[in-house]
Amino acid sequence: MQLSYSAIMLENAQYPPPLPPLNVGNVVSAAIRLYRSHLKSYFGIAFVASLWSFLPLIALLLLIVLGSAVFARAFLGNTDGSPWGILILAMLILIPIWLTLAIFCWGKSLMNTALISRLAALELANQPESVAEARRQLKSKTWIFLWLQFVVSCLLGTASFFLSAITSIVFNYPATIIAGTLENGGDILAVLLTGLGYLTYYAAYFWIYAHLFIPEVLLAVELNTTMSAAIERCWKFSHGFVWHIVAIATIVLLVSVPVYLFSVFPMLLVIFSFAATFPDGPGPEVIGRFVIAFFLTIALFFGINIFLIPLGRRLKAFFTSIFATAGKDLILALVIPHFRNELGLLG
Repeated sequence: MQLSYSAIMLENAQYPPPLPPLNVGNVVSAAIRLYRSHLKSYFGIAFVASLWSFLPLIALLLLIVLGSAVFARAFLGNTDGSPWGILILAMLILIPIWLTLAIFCWGKSLMNTALISRLAALELANQPESVAEARRQLKSKTWIFLWLQFVVSCLLGTASFFLSAITSIVFNYPATIIAGTLENGGDILAVLLTGLGYLTYYAAYFWIYAHLFIPEVLLAVELNTTMSAAIERCWKFSHGFVWHIVAIATIVLLVSVPVYLFSVFPMLLVIFSFAATFPDGPGPEVIGRFVIAFFLTIALFFGINIFLIPLGRRLKAFFTSIFATAGKDLILALVIPHFRNELGLLG
């Protein structure tokens, strides 16, 4: 009988004297150190995951080029029949093919990112597993991971919609009325009320997001767990750690967004160059630079993605270990000696 991840963590847990509370900085530093110690294996898996996720984009670009060629031939060439009919027929054929390819590729990509989560979480439980064995265990769950991602995205999208509606009714609409009716200080009060609305929206949204932070990790490490059970357990276990999760997610966001923005720097240079030469029309040289910059941007984005995927999965594995072991009150560094070593709390 296979032990659940919670049982494994409890079986390996040792409880030394109390330590300081969970520190977000320590968690991030530990995740980076653990990532560096397994860079080779994680890099390979992240490369495969990123490749699968980029294939639909590449296919879409090819379809756009092909569609443009068909469009140009239909309208400019000597063809019989309606050019719109040819274009619509091509879309009816190509779009379903692309959607099928995209769904297949996204499923494979999510399975590989879940593979990193499983390897990291089992290592933290002192139950390391080979890449080949972990891949074999998760292969049958490929489409469950895709469905889980879809469900979580729908939940977050629905939450965002209702939160936007509520903040508009409670804050934005009254702010508009106040700005139009009060002459003295009305604008200032309206701005403050609108700002409070945005603050309320993001606080509520991130609170919900934190409760849906790691269902795919729970699904990856406990093979008998269903998708609905993973979501339910994630929601339950995250109580008491919500703002730790929000802090971690914020740090990752603040680090990753500038790095990803750096990847579009070549494209921005060419766009500014294009704008400067626009009065005279874009020449072949500008178009050539644009194509080179476009592919360079994709390459940079792809490379950055490879390095950042494992870091995010490692951070999620830390919180999975917390949830699986102790509930609300157990400090991360008390879970297993491995945590204490990695967080630098021994000695």
